[in-house]
Amino acid sequence: MNFRVRLIEKIRQKKSLVCFGIDPDVESEFFPRYVLEYNKPKLEFAKMILDEVEDKIPIIKINTRYFFIDEMDQLKSIVQYAHTKDLEVIGDCKENDIGHSMSMAYKKHFLGFKYDAITVNGYFGSEGVIGTTERPIFKKWFDQGKGLFVLIKTSNLSGAEVQDLKIVETSNGQNNKNEIPLYNYLAQLVEKWSSKYDFCIGGVVGATYPDQLKIIRNLISGVLLLPGYGTQGGSAENIKYCVKGEKFSIINSSRSIMYAYAKKYRGQFNPNDFPKASRKYIEEMIQNINKCVKF
Repeated sequence: MNFRVRLIEKIRQKKSLVCFGIDPDVESEFFPRYVLEYNKPKLEFAKMILDEVEDKIPIIKINTRYFFIDEMDQLKSIVQYAHTKDLEVIGDCKENDIGHSMSMAYKKHFLGFKYDAITVNGYFGSEGVIGTTERPIFKKWFDQGKGLFVLIKTSNLSGAEVQDLKIVETSNGQNNKNEIPLYNYLAQLVEKWSSKYDFCIGGVVGATYPDQLKIIRNLISGVLLLPGYGTQGGSAENIKYCVKGEKFSIINSSRSIMYAYAKKYRGQFNPNDFPKASRKYIEEMIQNINKCVKF
């Protein structure tokens, strides 16, 4: 079964669009101090929350930049542990290269770490995402049930410096004077690439930009990954356009879920019970999102 179909089935089974983002920072003031006593604190931290929330989420997203060279075993173990709970796993690595280099990147992430999908940067165009006719670098992994999420409109403010630039569309080499934002054009490219792979290539769109989300949702058939919920200001009302018929989205929250015990529910939970606070936060996310989204 392909990635998109597999993910949508799990979304429907759990009636949840929530993606739990795992960004463990042991230097954060909110990281539970007692977990640092473990030999592999980032792994144990993730496992404790996953044990508590596995029935409430269809997928997790691991930010690979939070793991150093000597912590790769913890990263791989989190992926393996999530798979034992039948969760899909996104490796948030934002890879970007072409040709053989990108082939090796896919091999590293899909074979080495065994992610179900990864985030990629589309700046190199089709060569850096699906490859060429002579070297279809993504086909092998699509056939093995893998997916991709291409950066389109990110949740950070400065992304607009590039992503909102106006470009003039051309037809047969002629300017038609129709100006559109760069993110709009990239969304059209993603849809073109994705159509060759049963729409297993989706896009990353910040939950902080509802107007742009509406536009991109209309353009893309694959699953959208929406970061920015909670800490970055994205709300349930912002994402009311994220599901449209058979077009689905997943809403990611990282720090707001991980550190709910010390942030939203400060004083309500003992630090040792931080996973229970994470579950409560996810339950409230689901309730709020499902009021605005029908699927």
